[in-house]
Amino acid sequence: TREFFDGRSPPLEVKPGTGSWQAKCLLPETAGRDEAEAFFVKMGFDPSSQLEWSEDGGLTVTNIHPGFIANLETGDKDVWWNIVHTGSLKTADGTAFPKKMVQEVQRRGWEATYAWKLKPGDWVVLDNMQVQHGRLPFQPDDSQIRTLLTVYDTPLRSC
Repeated sequence: TREFFDGRSPPLEVKPGTGSWQAKCLLPETAGRDEAEAFFVKMGFDPSSQLEWSEDGGLTVTNIHPGFIANLETGDKDVWWNIVHTGSLKTADGTAFPKKMVQEVQRRGWEATYAWKLKPGDWVVLDNMQVQHGRLPFQPDDSQIRTLLTVYDTPLRSC
């Protein structure tokens, strides 16, 4: 789940990684709930089960992912596809995975982590279906430029 505040009445202290639902939906700060719900419906969300509005105008969005997806090369359903790095991993009925299990999956992810020391002009091309992309922060200085390009085999729906 992700929580977003109402941009018309932001909290006094904004937590890192959060923002307004208006910004998430690329809407003006004056936009209302109907416009936000239309955005999420276009993205494939079910407003009755995946969007929850709070009394203060905040929005909680629940994103449902399959645990595994099919390998595009082999067709085998063997590719782990979930967002365990957030620690908010739940089963289809909403039951949280045991904390020790989540920690073990996260630990194994770190064991498989690899970092590159790139030089100017270097490229890294990853198949994000087979390899999870990094989660470490990047703090460039004036001499460092990074460009991230994402390519999908299926175009995203416009919103």
